[in-house]
Amino acid sequence: MLSGKEGSVLEKFYTALEEVLKMKIANFLKEFSDILPKYEHILENESIENILKYLKDGIHYLIVTDRKGKMRGIITYIDFMMMFGKKRSTALFAPFSSVTRSLRKARMPLKTLSEMKASDIMCIAPPYVSENSKVESALNNMSKTGNNFAVVIKGRDKVVGIITAHSIFRAIIRKANLYK
Repeated sequence: MLSGKEGSVLEKFYTALEEVLKMKIANFLKEFSDILPKYEHILENESIENILKYLKDGIHYLIVTDRKGKMRGIITYIDFMMMFGKKRSTALFAPFSSVTRSLRKARMPLKTLSEMKASDIMCIAPPYVSENSKVESALNNMSKTGNNFAVVIKGRDKVVGIITAHSIFRAIIRKANLYK
């Protein structure tokens, strides 16, 4: 057992960590809804211009769906910006991205960008977890897939939220009462 002020802070953090990781994701989404990222559903043919409007308004996760509402992929603000960088060097990511995303170049012409749709830039196989899973499972999933988020699914395919490593950390800090 640690002594002094450091020990109490560390003990509070560790206790909160254990509590949060054991929570069902559905409960986590309810209790910490104010620190979860905003997301919206968009159609596969949504224009890049409209995607930018969502991103400008603080919607950092866009669930891309078909006309029937089935999730086809996801666009994050980070992925959106990364499409302007160099192409990923490993084949590991190729099956999870669209052809356009895999072939991106450092300087994309404005005309090319204006003709792209959500389906051209979305991540095709976003990481996901069931709302009945534990928060620890979501964190393990993120670690395994190399992402800092997971889409939360209810039933077979209804999206009910986004859980991020950042929101889990903030929840632990809040539960431990570690901020001023």
